Amino acid sequence: LYVSGLVSTSPSYPGEHVRTARSISGFLSHLYHRSGEYANTYNTAWGTYGWLDTPVSLRVFGLIRTLSAIATVGLAFHLISSTVSRRPDLKAMFYVMISATFVAAWIGLNYLRVTSGEAWLLQGRYFFPIIVPIAALLLRGLLFYIPHARARDAVLVALVVGVFWLQVDALAGYVIPRFYA
Repeated sequence: LYVSGLVSTSPSYPGEHVRTARSISGFLSHLYHRSGEYANTYNTAWGTYGWLDTPVSLRVFGLIRTLSAIATVGLAFHLISSTVSRRPDLKAMFYVMISATFVAAWIGLNYLRVTSGEAWLLQGRYFFPIIVPIAALLLRGLLFYIPHARARDAVLVALVVGVFWLQVDALAGYVIPRFYA
């Protein structure tokens, strides 16, 4: 529906508005030249509230990025070790395939929209449909480093408290002062 133009999720943004031919080299050039936009979309998915023009604190954002990187490495080690031990984690592999398919479709959609002459602002909110599998994968990656069940329970409680704290911080530090104070 979005590709057909029946559904619009963003207002129009000034841009090239020039149709370009679609090709593999054009797609690779698109990825190269717009990699900063894709990186910024990652940022908006995890803590830069662009619609408020206010990012979360740099310490919190740095912590989120660091934990995401550590979890991604842990997930890779988990998938490799489970495959080598001949007991592959099929659920994690399924989530990886779903997430990769979503991201590939999302990049393809962006390329189609840009080459059709439209300009649209990539936003982290477009990741909302896939946030649960991504969070499950990151959690699996973090738990790879923790061998004992009791320690895993403590990490899970810490993550729940951390997410709650992040939401309260965003509400008290950004939303309320901007809209209600």
